[in-house]
Amino acid sequence: MSKKKNAVVKLADGLPEACYACMPGKDSVVYLKRGEMGFTSTNQFGGEANATMLNALLGVSKAQMQAMLAGSMFGWGVKAADPRHYDKEGDLVIG
Repeated sequence: MSKKKNAVVKLADGLPEACYACMPGKDSVVYLKRGEMGFTSTNQFGGEANATMLNALLGVSKAQMQAMLAGSMFGWGVKAADPRHYDKEGDLVIG
């Protein structure tokens, strides 16, 4: 669970403890922690391809990576922070 201004937000099932992601519009790879807003910069570049490779070593899927990125940017209570709302390629499929 994550705290949000005195409220507790239940995190979606299936999120990893942490993962790597590519910052939208940039080539830099960042490190995300489940339930935390924002990211930690890394010295990694190579965009989404590199983030995907690093996540494969951690056993993190593209859907999980996208959900983690959405949660870290928009809050952990949004539908986009749930990996069940993505297909296997990491594309959002909220209907």
